[in-house]
Amino acid sequence: MCVKPKFAQWAVGFSGMDGGNLDARLWICGIEWGGELNNNPVESEWPYYYIQNEQKIPCWNTQFIEDHREEIDGRGFGLDKKIAKLLFHIFGPERHCADWKDYMKNHLYTQNGDCFKFNLFPLKKPRAKSWINRHREITGLERKAYYNWCRMYRFPFIRDLVNDYHPKVVLATGITYRDDFIRAIAGCEVNPNEVYQFGGNGSQEITVEEIVTNNGRTHLLITWFLNRVSNQNIQAIAGLIEQILNQHS
Repeated sequence: MCVKPKFAQWAVGFSGMDGGNLDARLWICGIEWGGELNNNPVESEWPYYYIQNEQKIPCWNTQFIEDHREEIDGRGFGLDKKIAKLLFHIFGPERHCADWKDYMKNHLYTQNGDCFKFNLFPLKKPRAKSWINRHREITGLERKAYYNWCRMYRFPFIRDLVNDYHPKVVLATGITYRDDFIRAIAGCEVNPNEVYQFGGNGSQEITVEEIVTNNGRTHLLITWFLNRVSNQNIQAIAGLIEQILNQHS
């Protein structure tokens, strides 16, 4: 099977990213969005963005918050709520936010915010049966071929972004995808410089790798899925990020 040209053009770009401030010192990398793939994103333009260097950069703007208020106030955006809690510990005081909910609605993934959020893969998380029809219809590829295609063609785009904007820290959530995070951001295998253990039984760990980019050094932190990390450990991870940011400001 061959990849569909429209999908190929769409996937090598900011597709499937929450976005935010490209110039932020902290970037956050997920694996892929969750939820159902009800329509073909290739055929519809993402409506929440700003223009920078003649490119449409995705972000959470006022319209996004209004359009998704019910999910944000309810049980939706579980991972993003954990990220908001983490960023609130780091940036909340200087933003004069009352709590993490205030931070989430006013500063998370915004054009002038404190982070840029991207995903390794552009489509929402596939479910085995859906690949028989919907995902194959969009990509022209079977499931395994889709992931391998993204590794070959989308990952270099991500790596170029890191080289161009050289964030000080990239926090990647999902340690089982460690090889993919490193491949997308560093382009080669690296060994962790440090390993931190969180949790009473040491079951949650975060690895720290220092990656040399064209414009400096980026610290890649890879942790467990943040939506499975306790609030206490979220605060500990926030402290580690803040420490690295202050050391390399």
